[in-house]
Amino acid sequence: MQAWHIVVGADFSEGAARALDVAISIARTSGAAVTVVHAVADDEIELATAEHRLAEIVDARRAGGVAIAGQCRRGRPWDKVENVATELGAPLIVVGRRGAGARSGEASNIGSVAERILRTSHRSVLAVAPDIGFRRR
Repeated sequence: MQAWHIVVGADFSEGAARALDVAISIARTSGAAVTVVHAVADDEIELATAEHRLAEIVDARRAGGVAIAGQCRRGRPWDKVENVATELGAPLIVVGRRGAGARSGEASNIGSVAERILRTSHRSVLAVAPDIGFRRR
C-alpha cells in the first residue's frame, strides 16, 4: 500500500521550518510521506544552491520513521507546490505563515506565497503560525 503524501512549501525561512516540523508530526501519526518543495527562478546557480540547501534540510529530518523527500522546481512557488501536490495525489499542503503579525490573524501577514496557495489550491491547506506553542495565562 502506497503512503499518502503531505506537500510542504519551503522557502528556507523559520516559518517553513515550523511548517515542515508540523507536517512530519502529522505524517508520523498518520503514515503519510512528506515531500518538501522549493521553487526558484530560471537560474542554474540559484537552482544548484537551493537543491543543496533542500537536501541538507531533508537529510537532517530523515530520522523518525517518516519518508521524506525534497524537490526543487523552476517557476512560481504557489504553482510548483500545487503541481507537486497534484502529481503525488497529496490531499494536504502545509505552509508557514510569516512574522509576528501572522499571530493576530491578519490575512496580509500570512505571506504572499502562502496566501496565494490558500486562495488557489484545490486541496486542504494548513498554514502554520510562527509560534505554534501554547501560551500560559
